[in-house]
Amino acid sequence: MLSFTEDVALRLDQLCRREPIHWIGLGRHDFQFAFEGVSRIACFFKVSFFIDGKSYDWTEEPPSAPIWRLVGQTPQNVVLLDELRLRISFSSGDHIDIFSDHAPYEAVLIEFATDHDKIELEVF
Repeated sequence: MLSFTEDVALRLDQLCRREPIHWIGLGRHDFQFAFEGVSRIACFFKVSFFIDGKSYDWTEEPPSAPIWRLVGQTPQNVVLLDELRLRISFSSGDHIDIFSDHAPYEAVLIEFATDHDKIELEVF
């Protein structure tokens, strides 16, 4: 699908700094998380976690990562590491790397809640 852009990283950075992670959903074919009242991110390709000093990867099978520890954490920043990877970092030192790819199917969906009770959807 599409590559990430600096604009998407900047928009997520501005929106997510105010809001903690509200919920996390982990399944066989997707990893999703939402920020309280701001947006939801659904990943279908690959996610890497760095939690409590240890690294974990999710690629279609639930990992042994203690992802529940991310609930309630507020992002410190969101940065574009390269065209296929965004990093959401937390003040605890934990971070999430979200990966896209150039396959014909969506790897990441990002829902942005707007001020008018509407949702904008970005597909990568």
